[in-house]
Amino acid sequence: TIQKEKIRKGEVKMILKIDRIALDNFKGAKHKEIVLDGQSARLCGENGSGKSTCATAVSWVLSDSDYNLVKNPDVVPMGEEECNPTVEIELTIDDKPVKIKRVQKFKRKEVDGKLTAETSNTYYINDIAKSKRDFISDLEERGIDTDNFMIFSNPNAFTSDTSAKGRQQIRDVL
Repeated sequence: TIQKEKIRKGEVKMILKIDRIALDNFKGAKHKEIVLDGQSARLCGENGSGKSTCATAVSWVLSDSDYNLVKNPDVVPMGEEECNPTVEIELTIDDKPVKIKRVQKFKRKEVDGKLTAETSNTYYINDIAKSKRDFISDLEERGIDTDNFMIFSNPNAFTSDTSAKGRQQIRDVL
């Protein structure tokens, strides 16, 4: 609790770098690996080249949203009946390597003539399976506030919500 309070007050400074992002069966990417080695990067490309998919991959692991902060996005490749969308992100937090991963088991099935989908998610930190709650708690202990990370990594999505709830969210963060 003391650590969380220090983080919220800005008393704790953290250096976070993304070293690698790997996608498997995630949206339009059968397999995609981006190696950044902690360097600054800019994603550029034609429409449909995977820019939004990469941004959604990071958001999906950290906050169960897409890059526009829409909750529970569909990440299963089109036409798949069964697959395991997976995103693995290698980070360096204050010079310590950390590997985070999310795997979603997806299976489409027909029940009473209706097509349904079953999903379950497993989260990992350094290859140790965690519940979603423990995953978020572990990240917070390492200095990553997933809510604020998402808001500050995509301020346009954050500020585009002009509803009363969105304005309150802006006030709460500020």
